[in-house]
Parts: sequence; structure tokens; C-alpha cells
Amino acid sequence: MQVKKIIVKNFLNPGEQKFVFNDDQVLTRGIFHNPNEIPMINDLINGSWIESTMSFEKYYPKFAKKLKNKDMDFQIDALFSLEKEDLDELNRILKEFGVAKPYKSRAYYYSIKCVYPYIFPIVSLVPAEFKNEPIIGIGNHYDKFFKSSLNKRDILTIMGISAVGKIRDKYFEYKNFDVRDEQKVVYRRYLDVIKSTYRYDEEFIKKLGQAIYNIDDGDIINYADEVEFFLRNENFTNFLDTIPLLREDEMLRHDFAQLLFDVYLVDLKWIYSVRTSNDIVEIRQNLFDNGCEKAFYSKELINFFKTKLTLDKKLFDYSVSINHFNNDLDESVVYKGEPQFEKIFEKGAVEPKFVEIKDPKKVKKTKIKTMKEKLKKTKKEEKTEKKIKKEKVKKVLKDTNATKKKIEKESKIKKIDK
Repeated sequence: MQVKKIIVKNFLNPGEQKFVFNDDQVLTRGIFHNPNEIPMINDLINGSWIESTMSFEKYYPKFAKKLKNKDMDFQIDALFSLEKEDLDELNRILKEFGVAKPYKSRAYYYSIKCVYPYIFPIVSLVPAEFKNEPIIGIGNHYDKFFKSSLNKRDILTIMGISAVGKIRDKYFEYKNFDVRDEQKVVYRRYLDVIKSTYRYDEEFIKKLGQAIYNIDDGDIINYADEVEFFLRNENFTNFLDTIPLLREDEMLRHDFAQLLFDVYLVDLKWIYSVRTSNDIVEIRQNLFDNGCEKAFYSKELINFFKTKLTLDKKLFDYSVSINHFNNDLDESVVYKGEPQFEKIFEKGAVEPKFVEIKDPKKVKKTKIKTMKEKLKKTKKEEKTEKKIKKEKVKKVLKDTNATKKKIEKESKIKKIDK
């Protein structure tokens, strides 16, 4: 069994790449960004995708602008050529899953796909010789999308995956908004908050999911049809407080809450009642299209396609293939780098930590310093205000006690007079 070629789309970098191998499984030629990416692709084909079934974000490129949806799909297609003995072994493995009719194709695409905007892996085996033979879905992470009645955690996981996809799409709308010069520093930070929801999507899905999980089901069913319900709920507001910018800016806090409501929370009331999700429909169709409604999974099936792909930079000059890729690359879709803010979701963070990236459009340090000073000033004012309120409460209590004693004294005098 051999890998003849691998075609990848939007793997780490925007665009399509092609890798061609000889009979010794050595990369010989193609059109690619970097030959050193082969070991990573090899690991995914060998089954490491199972470690990232919720998200393939770490393999997905950073687009500078929105393209047509299909142009933003992720895909790895490895063309395997099987000997007769290999095909017999594959049919034996499939028979254990109840596949009665043996496959005849001796060429297959081992396909790992993410259908934009849902960046989680859909893995399948696609016959390349007899194309009328059914696609074989591989994996054990699709079940939650086909259950007739979902439990609470399944609902929140599915909605989280869907929300991340929608926010990824919404980001490009936010990026194109016109903002006044004096607001650009803060707005860039806000864009980073939005980006962080899908750059750190697993953390986002878990943290937001846990916050919603802790809200009483009955309250959601009865009252969760407006964003204000969530803004009044301690579990949700605690989640917002894990994002430093949203603790500082009330307007952006409300906008982010509204964004989450539009892509995630708006259907929660209905979904909790019927225990199924509208968001499943589109994802489920993607799984149907790729043969994963009845996917198979076993270590034996995964190990069957294990292979060892190598490079030989002494024997082959890969620079021509790299130049081909660079010449075809549309630079306008490539993310160039912007100011970034680390640890967006860090609980208890007082101030964001800035990472300066050399760029002609970088934010001036003076503006950042001013913003930090303003934040400190705001916190000082908050402390002063709390102190004043505390003193007022003490005074009221003191006056109340004095009045109470006076009344008691007068009452005693009246009793004596009687």
C-alpha cells in the first residue's frame, strides 16, 4: 500500500497544495508552501486527528478576509493505492462492522475535511476507482449530531461548536466596521476578543457551556428569550468578567453579550424544551454528504492507513515547488499580523498583556499607556465610591440606633409618668 499524492486545502496557509511521492514514499515534487509540513500531515493521516475532534483550529489558516464558503473549507486528501492483499484486509475489517458487500476499488482518498464555518474534522474513505461505491465514514465523534433526544451537555457542546462557526463568520463583518480614530485602540482589542472565541475555541466552548449549564433549566425555559435575562444572571456575568476588556467597557460588554445571544443563546429556551437543536441540521447535512451518518471506528481501521512519508532534501530540490505555490498565492487573503492580547479568558486578570508585533500600523505605546492609566484611575474612583457608600451606611446605622434609643428612653419616661 502506498500514498501516491496528497492534496491539501487551507492547511496552515490559505490556498491549495499538492505533494507527490515516489514508491519509497519520499516527497519528490508538487506545489507547496513548506515541505517540512509533511510530518504534521503524516501524523494526521496516521490518526492524530482523533485528539482534535472538537476543533481543528490549530491547523486552520488565519484569513485576512472572507472568501466564498467553499474556498474557506479545510481538506486533506491522501490518495492511497492498495495491493490485492491490502484490499482483502480492508474488506475483512469492514466486514466486522457489518459491511456485507466487499469493496472493489484499489484506490482511495483518505479524506479529512472541515466544512466552513464549522472547523471540526469529518474523516472518510472515498473510493477513487469505482466511484459508485459508498463513502466510508471514520470516527466516533459524530453520534451527538444524530441523537433523537439530547442531554444537556450534548446540547451545549453542539451549540458551542455552531456558535464558534457563526462568530468566525461574524468577525469579518466586525472587521469592516468604520470606527473613529479615538476608538481604534479599544476596538482592535475588541476584535481580538471576538477572534479569541475561535482561536481558543475549545476553551471558549467549555467555559461558556459551563456558565450556561449552571443556570437553572426552569429559568431558561421561562425567561431566556431576551439578552437582559443573561446579563442579570450571575453565572453568565461571571463568564463575561473573565475577559478583561469586558470588565472595563460597559458598551462592548453589552455588544458581546448580544453577539452571544444572537449566535448561541437565542434558541436556548426552545431547545431546552424539545431537547433537540436547529443548529444540528446544517452540520448533520455535512456529515451525510461525507458518509459519516454511520461512521466506523476502531484502532485496527485507523492503523490500517498508517504510513511513513519522508523528505530527501539532498536528492530533491523543493525550491521550485515552493516558488510555484508562492507565485499562485493571493497575498490579500493572507493574515499579516495585528496587535494581539494574550490570555483573553484568564480569570482574575486585571490588565491584558500586550504582545507588540512589528507592523507599520502598530498601536503607539503612548496610547496604550494612556489607556492603562485611565483603567487605574477608574479603579481608584470605584474604590473611593465604595468607601463613601460604606461610610454613608455606617452613618445611617448610627442614626438609626440613636433614634431607637431615644424612642426607648421616651417610652420609659411615659411609663413612669403613668
